[in-house]
Amino acid sequence: MVFPLSGAMALTLLRQNRWWQDTAWVATANVSQAAGPFFALLLLARWHGLEAAGQFAYALAVTAPLAQLLNFQLKALILTHRREELPLSIAASLRAIITLPASLIVLGFSIFIAPLVGIWMAARMLDSWAEVFQADLQRSGNLPRAALSQALRALGLVAAIWLAPSPILASLLFLAFSLILLLLFDWRLLPLHLTLHWPALAPVLRRGFVLGLVLFLQTASSSIPRIVLENSTDSATLGLFATLSVLLQMGVLLATSFGQSLLPQLPTASVGRIAIWSAIPLSGAIIAFAAEQLGEPFLLELLHLAPTQQAHEILFALGLAQLTVWPAAMIGFALTAKRLYNELLWVGASILVASAASSFWLIPIWGLSGAAMTVASTAAMTLIVSFILLATAAHRGQDSRP
Repeated sequence: MVFPLSGAMALTLLRQNRWWQDTAWVATANVSQAAGPFFALLLLARWHGLEAAGQFAYALAVTAPLAQLLNFQLKALILTHRREELPLSIAASLRAIITLPASLIVLGFSIFIAPLVGIWMAARMLDSWAEVFQADLQRSGNLPRAALSQALRALGLVAAIWLAPSPILASLLFLAFSLILLLLFDWRLLPLHLTLHWPALAPVLRRGFVLGLVLFLQTASSSIPRIVLENSTDSATLGLFATLSVLLQMGVLLATSFGQSLLPQLPTASVGRIAIWSAIPLSGAIIAFAAEQLGEPFLLELLHLAPTQQAHEILFALGLAQLTVWPAAMIGFALTAKRLYNELLWVGASILVASAASSFWLIPIWGLSGAAMTVASTAAMTLIVSFILLATAAHRGQDSRP
């Protein structure tokens, strides 16, 4: 009995170790994805002032919702479908179809809004292609290469900001680097068979549109406070808020990494088990909140910001938002894995309405603090609505994969 028991224990430990390794690689990829804009904002604020950082943050805020809508959540679809259900050829075909309208939008942004916005939209379009190949690598177990792709992009953006004398030139330099990386590292110019067979494309297209719409609503809800700040104050004020809020975004990506690593187990997990798993990112958010409050002087010095009362209020409100944003990201993955797309639409619509109402009510009165309070209140609503819909679907017996 000793040897079989020891073998079973060793196998269990090996599986647990592999799970933590996968989590670590996914976390590396997601943190790298956030690290690029974070350090870009920091370097822009230091070298070109808060106004330049605000212009960059505005470009991110304008392009993010539309990019998510056009992205069709192909990465999530690839990760939640087996190869025979969703081969790479189908995913790449959908991405190719979407690239044409995306290219027209890039041109429109560049001409009618601002060149920086158009350039950054083009960079997001290239990233959406890279995500298709990264997700296929992750699905096949090659997580290190997918993580390295994201890390190289983060380093490329930071290097572009460091080398270029202006945000526009830096964005153009990053765009060129991202294209080279896509062709030679992500795609590797290998033969790729595109499938334009409508019966094969239609089911994925429908699911992708719904998921893209969901992410559009969610991203728009986080972009609204920034856009309202830009139009009601100035670029420097937006730059200050964006620089501080990147800390929150870094934490969201850590929670997202945890959710992605659990994707194979989430479709059949009970609500109770998902709640237990959600307690892990919640614990991390509590620790991060305490660390941010204790290390506030160091953080502000690191971000090259003055230790004002306004900065303290913003950090406190954004820290409170972490307590609900982190576990909400985890539950959002559970809704996606269980393919509860209608529920995801309700979540997205509700938080968009809440964000818009709070932004137009609080920001004109409280300014930056009002924007931070908007983020915190929207995050709380996201968690509450997501969990209620998940529990309701489970009670109705609709939480299993079709």
